[in-house]
Amino acid sequence: MKAADSYELVLYLRGKELDVALLTSILGTTPTDSRMRGEERRSKTGVSVKTKVGFWSLSAFGASPSESVASMARAFGGQLRDLSSLPGVEEAYFDMFVTFEPGENTGSEVNLDWEPDALQELARSKLPLVITFAVIGLGGNRAVDLP
Repeated sequence: MKAADSYELVLYLRGKELDVALLTSILGTTPTDSRMRGEERRSKTGVSVKTKVGFWSLSAFGASPSESVASMARAFGGQLRDLSSLPGVEEAYFDMFVTFEPGENTGSEVNLDWEPDALQELARSKLPLVITFAVIGLGGNRAVDLP
């Protein structure tokens, strides 16, 4: 089995009534990215678009899934808390984004090792976890979500 090449754990919070400043204050950490509903921005193609749903996200990186969880916990002062009922948040979840190159055998398996403490840390948040695998180096990325 092959180990993945990188691990990024992202906390996603979304909601029509989401208040970025309020969430930042409650959570005590600054988001990696955020937008309020109705905020205008330019797309990659230069078109002006209006944000339909507010969001707040925070990324953490590590050399393993467990290290990514530990990095996320450090952003919250060392321990995750219950994030399941934040004001203005309609959808909340973690996404573990895993990239890997398949090597010579495109049918390679990818091994994810989780420490029990990291799984308990995630469970403390009371949020679902999505795992997204992205195969790189095959003429473009292909992502697969495992809920």
